[in-house]
Amino acid sequence: MLYQYFKSQKIMQTAHALPPAQPSIFHQLSAEEILSQMSLEEKAGQLFISFFWGKTLSDDTKQFLHRSKLGNVIYFAWSNGLENPEQIAALSKEVQDTIVKATKIPPIISTDQEGGIVQRLQNGFTRFPGNMALGATNDPMLAYETGKVLAKELTSVGINFNLAPVVDVQIHNLHPWYMGIRTYGTNPSHVIHFAKEQIRGMTEKGLLYVLKHAPGLGGVAVNPHLALPTCDKSLEQLESCEFAPFRHFLDAPAMMTAHVIFSALDPKTPASLSYEVTTNLIRKAWGYEGVIMTDSLSMNAVLQDTSTFERAVESVKQAAIKAIQAGADCIILGRLEWAAFSPTEKQDEEVIEKAIQGIVENVQNGVLSEERINDSVLRLIKMKQKLSQNTSISSFTPNDKLSAEIAQKSLTLLSSPSLLSAIGTGFKAKKICVIAPKDIENTMREMLKERAITADTLFFEQTSLQDPSVREKIKISAAQSELTLFFSYNATNFSLQKTLMKELARETSPQRLLFVGLRNPYDLLGEELHLTHNTFLTYSPTKYSLESVFKALEEETIPSGKIPFSITE
Repeated sequence: MLYQYFKSQKIMQTAHALPPAQPSIFHQLSAEEILSQMSLEEKAGQLFISFFWGKTLSDDTKQFLHRSKLGNVIYFAWSNGLENPEQIAALSKEVQDTIVKATKIPPIISTDQEGGIVQRLQNGFTRFPGNMALGATNDPMLAYETGKVLAKELTSVGINFNLAPVVDVQIHNLHPWYMGIRTYGTNPSHVIHFAKEQIRGMTEKGLLYVLKHAPGLGGVAVNPHLALPTCDKSLEQLESCEFAPFRHFLDAPAMMTAHVIFSALDPKTPASLSYEVTTNLIRKAWGYEGVIMTDSLSMNAVLQDTSTFERAVESVKQAAIKAIQAGADCIILGRLEWAAFSPTEKQDEEVIEKAIQGIVENVQNGVLSEERINDSVLRLIKMKQKLSQNTSISSFTPNDKLSAEIAQKSLTLLSSPSLLSAIGTGFKAKKICVIAPKDIENTMREMLKERAITADTLFFEQTSLQDPSVREKIKISAAQSELTLFFSYNATNFSLQKTLMKELARETSPQRLLFVGLRNPYDLLGEELHLTHNTFLTYSPTKYSLESVFKALEEETIPSGKIPFSITE
């Protein structure tokens, strides 16, 4: 129907085909005019952000996008390659062309580019240490500069929407952490201060964003990809902590709801599917007028049964209907990677198509009203009219200087400077042993080579520590070295890694052992290793975060980071 309308207006140009200075017809019309000419199928497709397979668009994928009327996409490395800026820019152009041709409405082209451990675009892009590292610098202007770089790089490759920032407040004494270093810290004011600057940087450069994960995901220890978490805090406690950042940014273009039960609000239903949370709290009590989108409905937290493909499809359809009934405007739908089966690429497409068709069918049978769908589509169109219209490919150079500055300023020394000085001078002259997780082997080897450091290296996988001979080999290597550097990675979640660290601390003097926490600060704080041995926190396993440790040991820099919460809280 929308095609006929544009044809009758004799304005068939699309956003990407027009000269940059000339606004597209989509931006000339009011959202209400566009909505009035849309079919129910076109409206349903606009409600979803989902993925597709391919580094480029195959004919089959183009047919899928035309057939499904999917209005918006999300990029992942596992589905789209994301090899370099040139490949991504070309893919974005194809996606823009295909979806505009199919729906006459420009798509949201999104990805998760938070920085740190959640950074989908890597090769050719700036690798930032992440939010908690930013929080540890105590310099919000670095968050602003980060936001500008993120916006420049994403919009340069045709991505107009960043699924970031995380504004959850991490609860400091919760173990294990789920959100952890994806957050700016444990103080709501601190989180607001840094998020404000990063948002300012992104919006100045024309990138839209979403606040994650309303009304707050920092107070749970269970991963919603695997199971449904519950937060039992009182409403008063939630208001003073988790809710604060979201209420501060009510002018945000979008909020993403969390798959968490908040007992004080709705003791039976996760926030993303709850009318009490989505509508009564966020929309009415807070007065939020922007787009509300769910976290991915492919997570086990919101799916009733994923034992077979057929049951999983039905679970996704029901979750999508519940989300719309709750008041969500947009549904993110990722892959069923936590199901009891491994879906094929064709089954992935089928899940998406059936979820969209499920909305159409439930409007037709009266379960959902078309007025309810119209409300959400109208919000989405209005937001899309604010999306960057940049369709030209522009080159950029990763801002390694900014990444290195954040890494250096965030490096936190938990032990006293006098304890660190006990290691003594002449770092490179010592017989050094480096023990680190297998995940960072390539980065660590590159760093040691660049800095001309000779060291015995042992790289472990969490499962390999189950073998007593592996643990014994590590302890022998440490005993034979003048200085051992142990890089922990989520030891709080892996008891054998934590046990090994404690054994090394008991058997090795402070002058000969240094711990570096690459992710969860409680790897070190939980066992109070910082009281007896030299301990650093980097909050990140990136190259420049590792480099900051060696620069400090070689006395090129002085650690100045401040852990973004009180150790004694």
